[in-house]
Amino acid sequence: MLSALEKVAPTYEESLEQAHQIMDVAGRVLPVTYEQGRITAVYESGRVIHGETLLDEEGIDGSRIASLTLEPEVHITHQAREAIEGADYIVLGPGDLYSSIIVLSRVKGVMEAVQSARATLIYVSNLMTKSSQTYGYKVSDHVNDIETYFGRRPDVVVANTGHIPDDVVEYYRLSRDIPVVCDLASTKTTKVVEADVVSNMTHMAAANGVHAATQAHSILRHDSAKLAHILGILCP
Repeated sequence: MLSALEKVAPTYEESLEQAHQIMDVAGRVLPVTYEQGRITAVYESGRVIHGETLLDEEGIDGSRIASLTLEPEVHITHQAREAIEGADYIVLGPGDLYSSIIVLSRVKGVMEAVQSARATLIYVSNLMTKSSQTYGYKVSDHVNDIETYFGRRPDVVVANTGHIPDDVVEYYRLSRDIPVVCDLASTKTTKVVEADVVSNMTHMAAANGVHAATQAHSILRHDSAKLAHILGILCP
């Protein structure tokens, strides 16, 4: 729908406002930037890839990402900066660690806004690893990378303790992915909330002739009601 509105609205901002009105959303959706940048990831193995599509491919080489940048440099919008700096709570996730979350920190001005914000910073950890981004990661690895790129350690970390069925675990294993293990305990500066936040339903997309492993990341979800309940307690 947003793509269709972009074709008829004079600006992206106006197409977004029209989408707000049509969908009658209660909150606001604020793009962090209106500029275009391309992801560049450098792995510890020395391999360099360009573009989100390649970053989302499974099993690049099993090595970790050493650095992530956006080229050319893009800048945070005034509205996004104000929203971050004035927020009571900032929730990161759920989403792919590098291509959905850390990439935001590469927008110039985002890291500074998060650092200066008085908001409680909450990170919702992933359910499963992703071999092209978080191969072999535990919760602590995710949190450490968040701190490295945003320059601020999360105040609260939400980690799943809900059961993931054996057949789903096996399905992900085809892509060399495993459940993310919580290896963190609460400290004076970071509260760890362990809870069942996994959906009881799996989303088995039709492979359409493509090997099942290429679809693996589309079958498991956080349960929106369970997660909303936890966040409601954390963000009264």
